[in-house]
Amino acid sequence: MKNIFESSEVFEAYARIDLAMYGLNQLQAELSKASKPINSMIDKACGVDKEAEIKSDAIDLLKQIITDKKFIDADYSKEMQYLKAIT
Repeated sequence: MKNIFESSEVFEAYARIDLAMYGLNQLQAELSKASKPINSMIDKACGVDKEAEIKSDAIDLLKQIITDKKFIDADYSKEMQYLKAIT
């Protein structure tokens, strides 16, 4: 694994990983709200599929994490498993 201070590109990759992980945590919290019966009924009545939107965002974030972890030579096998599980 590369040192975070090796170059500005490596530092940026670490920062993107942290930001994407934070985003995934926020999506998880949002998903727990969306899965409540009253919220899902409202979304269904309005024609909004909140779970599909969250899933799409999570896939994008996981792909970004995998790309950046490849760049810094970190283990990304766990993220690959998550990506396969939700696609």
